[in-house]
Amino acid sequence: KLEAENQGFFKRMRGKSDISVLDMCCGSGAVGISLAKICGNIDVVGSDISPEAIAIAKENAKALRVDMKFACGDMFKPLDEKPFNTPRFDVIVSNPPYIRTSIIPMLQEEVKFHEPMQALDGGKDGLDYYETILWQAPFYLKPEGWLLMEIGYDQGEDLKRMIRANKKYYMPEILQDLPGKDRVVKTQLK
Repeated sequence: KLEAENQGFFKRMRGKSDISVLDMCCGSGAVGISLAKICGNIDVVGSDISPEAIAIAKENAKALRVDMKFACGDMFKPLDEKPFNTPRFDVIVSNPPYIRTSIIPMLQEEVKFHEPMQALDGGKDGLDYYETILWQAPFYLKPEGWLLMEIGYDQGEDLKRMIRANKKYYMPEILQDLPGKDRVVKTQLK
């Protein structure tokens, strides 16, 4: 269901030209590369704090013949520097670290021993990165630009409250994954 809804969202953008997308906390680039493949008419920038992740994302983009730009640094900071100079995007997508610090020791071994801790730990309540994204995204989104963020299955209502308190976005919508769990929050800049 989530995949179909998101594909529908981005397919509706096919008729538009020059759509720009920021894949914040891009990791291996899976989300941004997939969007570039599905839509075809978008410019995607992938951003991550990890130089290792950016190197893998670049390899993946090259292997899949996707032309993307990449920025390495802490959240939005590298976008304020050359060659980007604080761009404005039509859409920001993000799969930030969202696991509560206290839950990390209980994760499956293939996750906690093979994923960088930096890509998992979202702080005490798992919402640290969302706070930063919500407050900074308006400086990087075009008017009425979209913000889509992956969430933990039990974080939807908390994130909706954060968005409403921010007052810079329209009413958020929670999209569910195939098993019916909350997985993405979608909202639009006012």
